[in-house]
Amino acid sequence: MRISPKIIRQITQIALVLEPILDKDGCTTRYTDLPDKSLKDFLIAAVNVGEIIEQHAEEVINGDGGIFLKLTEAMEASNEYKESKNINFGLLVFIFIAIKARVMSSNVLETINIMKTQLETSTNKDVQDYMNGWKINIKTTTKNYKVQKTNENTKFFDEATSLKVLFERGLKVFSNPKLTGYQFCKENVDGYPLLKKFVTEINEKQGIITSLENTYDFIHRENPDLSVGMLADLCAAAFFLHLSFQNPKEYSIF
Repeated sequence: MRISPKIIRQITQIALVLEPILDKDGCTTRYTDLPDKSLKDFLIAAVNVGEIIEQHAEEVINGDGGIFLKLTEAMEASNEYKESKNINFGLLVFIFIAIKARVMSSNVLETINIMKTQLETSTNKDVQDYMNGWKINIKTTTKNYKVQKTNENTKFFDEATSLKVLFERGLKVFSNPKLTGYQFCKENVDGYPLLKKFVTEINEKQGIITSLENTYDFIHRENPDLSVGMLADLCAAAFFLHLSFQNPKEYSIF
């Protein structure tokens, strides 16, 4: 199923707007604002990245774009008209990987498989683009370990030959399985098992919103040490992937 840059922009913005309103324990939702992570800021950031996403999609479709070529631009655009804290790096990473895979696939699971393959076939240029975005992200982090570990291992990260190697190195650096950094790298290295669970458990009778809330709740209860922020990011990626295979004239989100 072919998809245009305009539709990719539209469904990305829909996904990034709807994800933070989902009722998810431990996250900002339509019922709860977390400190420094208000609902309004998530919604503003979702709108802000639209133009960059469309440009990225157009380059990818034309065969010109790297996986994270537009990541730093998206990070910088995200904070217009909102508080300065960066709140959507992980979300954008999953979305950028998914967009490039989506234009080469015919169904959701094939897209996720291509996402994994992309990491393996990526280059050091993709690594550099990713690290540039990561360095913007940690400028406003309250997790000092992220800054410390990055500074101590800059060369180790920068010399990774592919994104898969980068994330494998991330597992070594962020070696505590309870750290978000470790869990994020593991999800990428392992081929997106949690993302697969989110997309395969979407039940159209329940609706995509309730389905994603239910899957989030189940994973969170079964694995309370998993980062709720990462799970929220995967909800957004699942929104994007599912909507990307729906006919916008016929499909209704509920």
